Amino acid sequence: MDSSEKKSFEDYYKAYNETVKCFIMKRVENEDAAEDLAMDVWEKCLKSFDRFDEEKASFATWIFVITRNCIKNYYRDNKEHEEAKEEYFLHDGFEDNIVQAQYLSMLRDTLATAMLDLPLVQREIIKQKFFMNRNSSEIAEELGISAGNVRVYLSRALGKLRKYFLDNDIRW
Repeated sequence: MDSSEKKSFEDYYKAYNETVKCFIMKRVENEDAAEDLAMDVWEKCLKSFDRFDEEKASFATWIFVITRNCIKNYYRDNKEHEEAKEEYFLHDGFEDNIVQAQYLSMLRDTLATAMLDLPLVQREIIKQKFFMNRNSSEIAEELGISAGNVRVYLSRALGKLRKYFLDNDIRW
């Protein structure tokens, strides 16, 4: 689809607004809070609509990732709802499993993209630490640097990855 065929924000809003509201209402018992959350979701979508790319993910995936993040933020920010259970986010329903799988795929792709922005030594340390389960001493020996340097590089790399995710309004 070229840019002249790209749907407008209004088209997506009309197509998904009721679905987003229903999705939120199933997870937030307070109707007023659910309405506010729905508005927050659409506000976030509007602000970042220019970054939406149908080649990376469908609009449904994109909007439901934003919606789930808003719901999680709602429960995190409203301490009176501390008893919010995992079932609000991880349901056994077929549709929810698809959305969850798409969300995890999007997180993986985002992590891969963010990793490309890291210096090679930081990428290597992240890979060995989290994907090969190696400790700082083992990584240091292989890279020919001190274990202290490994920890410094790791800390900086994680900070950069955290910033990348926050800058792109992605919460995990």
